[in-house]
Amino acid sequence: MRWRTFLRGSIRSRDWLAVSLSGVLLLIGGWLLALPFCPPVQRATIDRFHLVTPSFGWWAAQQAIPSMYNLENRYWIAPVPPADGKLQLTPAVDPTGYLNHYPVRVVTFADSRARWLVKDEAAESAAKEKTRFYCLQSTYQDSARCSWLEVRLVDGQLVLRRLEAGQ
Repeated sequence: MRWRTFLRGSIRSRDWLAVSLSGVLLLIGGWLLALPFCPPVQRATIDRFHLVTPSFGWWAAQQAIPSMYNLENRYWIAPVPPADGKLQLTPAVDPTGYLNHYPVRVVTFADSRARWLVKDEAAESAAKEKTRFYCLQSTYQDSARCSWLEVRLVDGQLVLRRLEAGQ
């Protein structure tokens, strides 16, 4: 096998960079192969998309793993917060849209950011602050996460706050 020959040759010649890169590629391949069968890997991948990993290091370590098209990412935009602090979706409500990856980007980078920053004369006359509530949902098989964000436009700046149950 060429792979084994390459790895043996790299170890013999003490090419630790090649050995390290091969190890990283093997880890990424293992992660991707485990994704369909391992709920903890599914949850860790979903948490990465929702920016709720246990640490920045854990999030950063996952950035080498390809992210396109491996989850169903939907979002909803609402003008009012979820009722009674219940951060649940009503299944009958159609999603506002779908994203390939990183649902938080609907607020930060996607075309909706441009809508936030466009001057709205009627909104400016009514109030200096504009607020929307985003529900972001990622699903992979039986694993899912729903995150609510409160997004305000204050003096031309976007201010994001994650809503937790009971707030």
